[in-house]
Amino acid sequence: MTRKFDVDTVVDFPYSRALFNALSAGVVIHGPDGAVLAANPAAESILGMPQAEMTGLRPGDSRWCAVREDGSVIASTQELPASRVLATGLPVRDVVMGLVNQTDGRRIWLNISATPIRFELSRVESAVCVVFSDITRVHQQGERLALWGRAFECAELGLALGDFQSGRLVGTNPRFAHERGEQPAALLGRTFLSLFPVELAAAAAECYGQLTTSGHLLFTSENVRADGSRFPVSVDITTVRGVDGWPVQWIAYVLDLSEQRRLQAGLEYTESRYRALVDQAAPDAIFIHDHDGRFREVNARACESVGYGKSELLQMSVTDLESDFDLAAARAIWLRIEAKTVTTVEGHHRRKDGTVFPVEVRFGLLQETPERLYIGIVRDISERERTSEFLRLANHVYTSPGEAILITDGEGHAVDVNAAFVRVTGYERAEVLGSKAYFERSFGGAHWVGQEFRRSIDSGDRWHGELWDRRKGGQAYAMAVSVRALREPGGRIFRYVVQFSDISERRLREGLLRRQHDADVLTGLPGRMSFTEQLQDEVQRAAAKGRPLALLCLDLDHFKDINESLGVAKGDQILREFAKRLRGGVREGDLVARLGSDEFAIVMRDFGSTQVVEHVAQGLLKAMAAPLQLIGENIEVGASVGAALFPGDAAEVELLMQCADQAMQTAKARGRSRFAWFSESRQRITRDRLLLINDLRHAVMHRELELHYQPIIDLVSGHVVKAEALVRWRHPVRGLIMPGEFIPLIEERKEKELVAEIGEWVGSAAVAMAARLRQRFGRIIQIGVNQSGAQFADGTPALSWPHLLRDHGLPGKAIAVEVTEGVLMQMSSDEVVGERLALLEAMGLELAIDDFGTGFSNFAFLINAHVDYVKIDRLQFTATLLQDPKCQAVVEAIIAMARKLGFRTIAEGIETRAQWDWLRHAGCELGQGYLFSRALDADAFEAYVAAEGAAESRQADA
Repeated sequence: MTRKFDVDTVVDFPYSRALFNALSAGVVIHGPDGAVLAANPAAESILGMPQAEMTGLRPGDSRWCAVREDGSVIASTQELPASRVLATGLPVRDVVMGLVNQTDGRRIWLNISATPIRFELSRVESAVCVVFSDITRVHQQGERLALWGRAFECAELGLALGDFQSGRLVGTNPRFAHERGEQPAALLGRTFLSLFPVELAAAAAECYGQLTTSGHLLFTSENVRADGSRFPVSVDITTVRGVDGWPVQWIAYVLDLSEQRRLQAGLEYTESRYRALVDQAAPDAIFIHDHDGRFREVNARACESVGYGKSELLQMSVTDLESDFDLAAARAIWLRIEAKTVTTVEGHHRRKDGTVFPVEVRFGLLQETPERLYIGIVRDISERERTSEFLRLANHVYTSPGEAILITDGEGHAVDVNAAFVRVTGYERAEVLGSKAYFERSFGGAHWVGQEFRRSIDSGDRWHGELWDRRKGGQAYAMAVSVRALREPGGRIFRYVVQFSDISERRLREGLLRRQHDADVLTGLPGRMSFTEQLQDEVQRAAAKGRPLALLCLDLDHFKDINESLGVAKGDQILREFAKRLRGGVREGDLVARLGSDEFAIVMRDFGSTQVVEHVAQGLLKAMAAPLQLIGENIEVGASVGAALFPGDAAEVELLMQCADQAMQTAKARGRSRFAWFSESRQRITRDRLLLINDLRHAVMHRELELHYQPIIDLVSGHVVKAEALVRWRHPVRGLIMPGEFIPLIEERKEKELVAEIGEWVGSAAVAMAARLRQRFGRIIQIGVNQSGAQFADGTPALSWPHLLRDHGLPGKAIAVEVTEGVLMQMSSDEVVGERLALLEAMGLELAIDDFGTGFSNFAFLINAHVDYVKIDRLQFTATLLQDPKCQAVVEAIIAMARKLGFRTIAEGIETRAQWDWLRHAGCELGQGYLFSRALDADAFEAYVAAEGAAESRQADA
């Protein structure tokens, strides 16, 4: 007779119930039929469900949706740990699984182990003990480790992972163990130094000791196999740092050099003859590289041309030298070379010192090699380019007799002048050429290197203004100046073209002729040079008396937009009016100056307390915000004010001005028309943002960016029809960085070159992925590519990646370009934006409006825009869809409008079945969100599509 199953028996044997309740891990006991019999308090806490509710539940209960580690849904209850143990009687260890609460959408990640519970008396039925821990917080890190682990196991070279402090191995891949004739488990716990022969261990230890400071080492040595034999190795070891920045682990990449050494001995004689021929007889630089652009061989002339040693070049690739390199375009050229044609192209190489020079490259294929290697014969065409440039500049200089023209290099050394320059300045051409003394003296150093000039050059390569100069005889004169910066393809300024004319007579007639040193011509306030000198005097007096000083920087909000829309004359009128308001808003004795354009400064002394400074600043904000009567209507401008204290924030004039300017930028960042004090924490944030941008430039060059793909589902059929490409940055120290942390930053700082580089890389990678998906699945799965508005602006290179569609044999509809409403709104006012969008349309690419309804919400632009998709924003609409009737009404209106205009709608952020059902019934065609899948890397997304196809095939067979 079978005994009745007793929960207390299971819980109390062999451990006491007190221990069962005290465990920090969750424990759930399932009976023979799978029903929950008991759960400890930790299980209740982790699952957010009291034991009374859990009792009787079976694996796969509808209250929870179980997902695998890759995010895919576990459809069969037989895959769940408890069910597997009940079916097989075998334990299940360390299963990572996610649970999504179907009621509130809460998602947790668990590490689960399940063990059968049996008794010696066979009449007692079996049970299952399920033990789990909450790993939700570390799941993201776990995903990274899992991906790394797969690469770790499959790598074609030896890999070892070790603890940094002890130096002991905590993991190896099969290749590493095989090279030593041992099993991976036998190597665990061994020290890093034990892999080396005794006489070489000291040298290896010295290298290991350098890891704390360098973080990365590459050296060659010998390792010892289990049988005592030795073999040569190349060791590339890198530290893995924790959140505090200190190293916690190391990864060693160990390459067995035995085969290379054998081949080297056999080829030594042939190679020496080849080197002598190439190095001594070839007048041009010769680079030999593989299909990925990595250099395999270079000659002496190649090293000389770029300034690198041979060993350095053989660790580099084409992308490290070519400033405008495009791997996809280069591979297209190399394919033509394989058709036994020699191709000549022109480009630019970057030397080790950072300078860029033009080159002509003749590409050919080395037919005799067993792998595809390409030879590039590179000729420096700098002289030819200089000749062409000289002719162009000469034509420009001597065909402009009306204005004086000075052309300098990027450092300010005079390259050429025209006859009008000699006439206006009195200096002969020979006195100026090759020198930058005139450049620095005549154009007022403070103006030339000042913030206004640099900001204008950085944002638009142009600057206009009025300056004072002296002729050779000492006579002062006023001049109107226009400066244009000319850049190399890499972005470095290599020429300034300065055009100016004498406006002294006009200023005399207007009664405004005065030295710029004393007053700004437009507002009558002291200019930057005069203000800087007066501030220096004030700082010295304040230091002598031991009293504080306050410096306020004030900048008009959105003045550039007003100036462009109303014209320079109206802009000058606004500046004069606000200068009057400034003079009337400060205390008697306070110094007010115009630093340039719409930026002003105020020096306050003898203010008693900082409350007085704040009171004056708030009064200025109120005065500046008052409407201005202009062209028959009220115009509101407003201003942002920042303040810094001497000596508390800075003890030097230049640093004090930087601190006040930083405070002003803080006020702007908080919403403009505000006041802010200088903050060291804000300064650190700014510094960190600059460091992040520098790291990002390195990331683009060293391929640290990657694309993830979030499936977009047909809401009726449930099939994958599209995917949105989302860029990720795998930072070597900070880990995976989302685009929200770095894309807005580079757009805000107007890093046009960096925006263009990232946009080109994203587009190229998306096209390659679309081609890969079509090749495997035989159909087009459209990839949506987010493109920043900055990529459509004037001054940014036109998009070149769409042309890769033709190279891959893909139709234009394989890619959908996603832009915001703001980009489309610019079509009516910016011809460049309209032309670039029209070009994409002509190539067949489809267009999607991202986050529709969250921006301008001006529907008029939709009539002329050739839009294919409208995306409904997740935060504004989908997330509150089921709780807010007003939100439902807006979404229904968007869907109806899109249908009338012939657009398709895509809902973002779908996380529940109820949201899916509502949107489908409302007529929304497509959707994406965590209900279907998070964003997946390329391999995982491909597997996701394949799994869907396999499921359809099984249903068809059934």
